Amino acid sequence: MILSKRTNAAIPDMPLLGTIDVLDAYEDEYGGVVVDPTFLPNTSNAFSASLRSSLSYWCEQGKRGVWLKILEDQADLVPIVINARFTYHHAEPGYLMLTFWLLDGPAALPSISLHQIGVGAFFMNEKQDDKLCVLHFSLEKRLTG
Repeated sequence: MILSKRTNAAIPDMPLLGTIDVLDAYEDEYGGVVVDPTFLPNTSNAFSASLRSSLSYWCEQGKRGVWLKILEDQADLVPIVINARFTYHHAEPGYLMLTFWLLDGPAALPSISLHQIGVGAFFMNEKQDDKLCVLHFSLEKRLTG
């Protein structure tokens, strides 16, 4: 399900007093939210207001966690995100990934992968005329724990 500010949403069981400016995001397979960094508001004030509204909305929707990627040219938004109690997850050239756990209790978000696991095998029959080479590589990216 896509959660988009372009489809302003009202929180169920609350009177409709206006619209809520929710950050563009999609739901991950673990009940969390991944924010699209390409559609973040352009000003600090607009971003701050949208972030507060979004967190409230996602909490009401029962979402578990939020993944927010801040691109290098959006670095001025980092203090706002930190003041909202997001935590640093990891950084790569060009972006910073921050997370926020919406539920009570300890966060169940996975830590960054530090290892990659692969399996390889080479089989030959006794005559050495039949050979089978198998290489399997798997790296699973889990999002909201």
